[in-house]
Amino acid sequence: MKSRLFMRGGEKVVDKFILHSEYKPTGDQPQAIDKLSEGVKKGYKEQTLLGVTGSGKTFTLTLYYLWLLFSKNRFEESLPSERNKTYRHILAVTFTNKATGEMKARIIKSLYNLASGADDGNSKIYAEELIATGCVKDAEDLQKRSKEILYNLLHDYTNFNVSTIDTFFQRTMRAF
Repeated sequence: MKSRLFMRGGEKVVDKFILHSEYKPTGDQPQAIDKLSEGVKKGYKEQTLLGVTGSGKTFTLTLYYLWLLFSKNRFEESLPSERNKTYRHILAVTFTNKATGEMKARIIKSLYNLASGADDGNSKIYAEELIATGCVKDAEDLQKRSKEILYNLLHDYTNFNVSTIDTFFQRTMRAF
């Protein structure tokens, strides 16, 4: 299964992205992680993450999506009304409806847990990463921004762009 994620505009948002996990990468995972990290450092506009079932793709993509959500970007700087609405400028494409639903649910659940201070394991890792990379100042800032982002996203759900590749192409073709 393949999953793809990129941010419109593609600008590099932070210099450091560190993944903390209790699990140790095995097989070809270390090389894949290094390759994705290098792509982030080089400012690639899009990257592809490949992996077998249960290899942690959704966890990794959720973390990357959250990292993009909380990172400072040109949209927020030029239009203050766009603060905490970065999801409007992120497109995540998967290959199955099941993967799309899982990805959306994981992002929303993670935002909810970060906003409420719940500790479900993954949210703790996400929180540590977002604070360590400077996306947010501290746990209080993370909780406040999570609430704002979650509220905006749920009230503007049509602009939450996680879809199958087929849906993406259908939408693109209808636009022309």
